[in-house]
Amino acid sequence: HADVAESQEQIDRLTPGADAMPAQGLSIGVGASSGGDFTAGGARLTGRYLHQMSDTDWFDGGLSLTVGGGGAGCMQIDGAAMMCDHGAASGSSAEMVMSVRRMFDGRGGMVPFARVGVAARMTRFSDDDVTGFSLPAVLAGGVRARLNRNVAVGAEAQVDAGPGWFGNGTRTTLQLGFGVTALAEFGL
Repeated sequence: HADVAESQEQIDRLTPGADAMPAQGLSIGVGASSGGDFTAGGARLTGRYLHQMSDTDWFDGGLSLTVGGGGAGCMQIDGAAMMCDHGAASGSSAEMVMSVRRMFDGRGGMVPFARVGVAARMTRFSDDDVTGFSLPAVLAGGVRARLNRNVAVGAEAQVDAGPGWFGNGTRTTLQLGFGVTALAEFGL
């Protein structure tokens, strides 16, 4: 068994950026996102599937839910388009995201990464009866540390921006958000 352990240590040292996790995995995250206007913010829960495509690149796709507080934030004056000014932690959203994660060489067991992708998001502000759909671009960066061969923990920060289309007298608008998430990742 010592030969197997030695071989695994050699693979771990020679595989840049991949930090020797299995080629497929699941990532769960808990965090917070900040929105405003037509972008939901609040507590955030994520679940993603990871698939290694090369030594440094991973497919990273899944679902996210954001749940914030309530309160009306929209008004319409003289038949003009509805204007909304929701707080940073208002509304709710569900999204499907598809992205590519690039793993970089790490130090001291910490492996930094960057992620770029696109999301399809449904957003709801129930107190204003406003629902919309958006297609934001997603940019994220973070770090993870492997605890053992099949488990890693980490954190990431994410910004997203893109067009949103809302009903009930609103207009096409910009979705702009920021979030931070603590991650637990498990090899399959």
